[in-house]
Amino acid sequence: MTSHIQKVAQAAYKLFSRLGSDLKVSPSHEGLSEIARLFSQLRETDVFEPNSKLLYRDKKLLPDMDEHEAPVTYIPIWDDKVLTLCMFILKKGSRLPMHDHPDMYGFLKVLHGSLTITSYSPCLDPSPPLPTSLAARFKYLPVKPLGKKTISASDDCVVLTPESGNIHEITAESEPAAFIDILAPPYDSEGRPCTYYSVIPNRYSDSNITYLIKIPSPPDYWCNEEQYTGPDFNLHDV
Repeated sequence: MTSHIQKVAQAAYKLFSRLGSDLKVSPSHEGLSEIARLFSQLRETDVFEPNSKLLYRDKKLLPDMDEHEAPVTYIPIWDDKVLTLCMFILKKGSRLPMHDHPDMYGFLKVLHGSLTITSYSPCLDPSPPLPTSLAARFKYLPVKPLGKKTISASDDCVVLTPESGNIHEITAESEPAAFIDILAPPYDSEGRPCTYYSVIPNRYSDSNITYLIKIPSPPDYWCNEEQYTGPDFNLHDV
């Protein structure tokens, strides 16, 4: 019997493998909607073992998490030139810092707990612009703020595209919070690197435009890695 995670992964792989390396070719709206529909149906039990210790820490058996533990756990599921499928588990109050997804499509589904997502969209024609001296100093990136949204396992997945919502920060509101991600095409250190950002306090722009600056990976963010223990599948057979 085909697992639900396999159905989702196969649908995504069929859609995005047709695009090849030509990022100017957009997937169909129907295809994106079908992936979002299937992805929204995913549940914790589809990918985690029952009572997984990654999600349910027995305080009688396991010590409380301390400051020396990684705030985020990364669980790779599938990664090739077509797409990345993975999971993240965040301690309460921890975050994935503000980062981008250049020329990428993404699907994010909360499986356990709740998350707050602060999202931005690229803005190619900001108005009004920053003063020239300030722009030269910071090498700013103009974006349109989309606001904050708190989502839980009962909510549908979040979809991002190259034009909308592809810069965001994710913060855990519960202890712990877990989500699963599809990114297509995947990050690439040469063509599609992951870049972190910080907001520039700016009195020159209205509330419709925010300016970001590139920053190194923040020191409060690092990951450990755990093995995926859910249903196995092979997308190269699609």
